[in-house]
Amino acid sequence: MKSTRKPKRWYRPRNVFLGTLLIALGLIGSQVHFALTARPGKARNVNPELERLVAEHAPWGNEPGNAWETLARIDTVVDEIDLALKESLYDREWVIGDDGKPTLSEYAAERYRMLAESEFDELIAEYARAPAFGPIFERGVLFNDHELNKLGSMRRAVDALRLQMSVATHRGAEVEGVIDRFEIILILAHRTAARPDMLSYLCALSVVDVAMTQMAAALINYELDTAQFAAIRAAMTENLPLPSPVMAVEYERLTFHQLVDLMHTDDGDGDGRFLPSELNTHTESGHGRLANLLHHAVMSKAEALNQGDACFDVVREIMTSPRSERPALQAKLERIRNGGERPNPVLAGLTYDYSKAARAIDGSLTLIRGLRIMVAIEEFAAAHGSYPNRLEELVPAHLSEVPDDPFSEAAFGYRRLDAQDPATGATGYLLWSAGADGANDNGVPPTVLSVDDDGVARQKVRSTKALKDGHAGTDFIINLPRQYDR
Repeated sequence: MKSTRKPKRWYRPRNVFLGTLLIALGLIGSQVHFALTARPGKARNVNPELERLVAEHAPWGNEPGNAWETLARIDTVVDEIDLALKESLYDREWVIGDDGKPTLSEYAAERYRMLAESEFDELIAEYARAPAFGPIFERGVLFNDHELNKLGSMRRAVDALRLQMSVATHRGAEVEGVIDRFEIILILAHRTAARPDMLSYLCALSVVDVAMTQMAAALINYELDTAQFAAIRAAMTENLPLPSPVMAVEYERLTFHQLVDLMHTDDGDGDGRFLPSELNTHTESGHGRLANLLHHAVMSKAEALNQGDACFDVVREIMTSPRSERPALQAKLERIRNGGERPNPVLAGLTYDYSKAARAIDGSLTLIRGLRIMVAIEEFAAAHGSYPNRLEELVPAHLSEVPDDPFSEAAFGYRRLDAQDPATGATGYLLWSAGADGANDNGVPPTVLSVDDDGVARQKVRSTKALKDGHAGTDFIINLPRQYDR
């Protein structure tokens, strides 16, 4: 007799549930296994464009005794002097200001004396003769604290040189010493800018600003001869312009590629999955390995690289384009950076408003071009006994052409003065840049209300404010006299 029981179906609800559960557990298990065991790929990126630029702008060998070693010794000397100055605050009579500290002029004079009595000058001369900075960055090595220390040493050396130029100019010391230090500051700036990273490049721009500002003060305070004008020109020709900022952008790109490699798996064909746990190794805010379960919510390796390359292509344009074109390029950069369906955490940590970096380039270029014009004006006056009525009179004897103002993309402002300018204190002539607003305001400088030693509040010129946003209606005065604060 045959059984009348119906055969069990495999798709009964309980079986379907159990099968689905097993599949889900398998998927979860595979994901957990991935999260706990996945490691980034071992690829080492190169950037041929960066290597080409480094070879062009920094063709330096790896020989020992390069300038970094000399700079480290200079840093030691400066540190010892500053430490001795701090200790002497309690051991000697100082002229004390209202803030209870030695007056700036006396403190500067004492530091100037101590620098002169140390081996600082000999080391600076050795630095200028030393081979340049030797190896730049080993391939695959990211910027680190050691490199930051090198930049700190450079900045302290520049600060000491600035002090020497400033005090020497104020005292009317031999101008040849001022010009020598001007040249050494430019050497420091050029060598620093040739290091392929954005931080070094921006630091080099600030060093150029120091050199241009101090030499502008010297031109106002000294009467120079033909040989001295030629020495200033030679120092600028030898060390300016700085290497292209494109090199710094390409280093940023290489850094981005390296970080992508360090934070993604290598699944073949150039793709991979993001590993949040690697943030713990390469940033200050890391996560446990289970956080790798979230890799689906973040761009894959190929997507991240494609988006990053598109961004850095635009950054190159921003850093090399005229000022008037940058807002549109910055907006394009933001569209690309924010246009992905999933976030790109590596790119978000690297890209910022590169228009600010480009504006710093404009500021330095303004000071460089302004100083070239000042040299030509002073040379013209030495030859003719009076200042020119128009800048065009400087061509071709003193300038091959009159450069444009980077901010206005038009001519620098200039007028000959028959009497001292009441707003700026300039005599003989007034030379100015339109400043960050790009508008020529006929040489009107920005001012701030400042309380003098007699307790009276007076408006003081702060010319550099015109190079920053938020100071529309003012201009940057290039030949601002020493007694007027910049």
